[in-house]
Amino acid sequence: DRVLTIEDTAELKMSVPNWIAFESNPDVGVTTRDLIKHALRYRSNRIWVGEVRGLEAFDVLHAYKTGHPGSGLSLHSEEAALTLGQLETMIRMAPEAASMSIEDLRTRIASTFKFVLHASNLDGHRGPEEVMEILGVKDGRYVTKSIFKKQIIYV
Repeated sequence: DRVLTIEDTAELKMSVPNWIAFESNPDVGVTTRDLIKHALRYRSNRIWVGEVRGLEAFDVLHAYKTGHPGSGLSLHSEEAALTLGQLETMIRMAPEAASMSIEDLRTRIASTFKFVLHASNLDGHRGPEEVMEILGVKDGRYVTKSIFKKQIIYV
């Protein structure tokens, strides 16, 4: 498999033999949006986008719908349940998504992403807090199931 990572600051390290790392540089006109589109020409099997912050989320959604199972992205969110709304907001920043209905957008998101992994940094240690499965959309709302939630035990 060819794994391709796209970041604005190189942080991801992949331990796979066929890894290609792209790094955006807006100062010379190379945006994350450009790199996501370019990644499709590289015949990548998996595309990982580090720290999605805006309208490039639309391009990620489109790219993943073209057959890149095992791909993923990272974004900032307070908790797993808020992540999908955060992703919706970023996708809607793209002019191409402005007229998309919320129902259509949610259906596309739910059919593209199967899991949300929420991680946090507690006491200098980054780790998983919750894994949420996205089961679909019903009556305009996401149907999800928490399949792991870290329990904090105070002694």
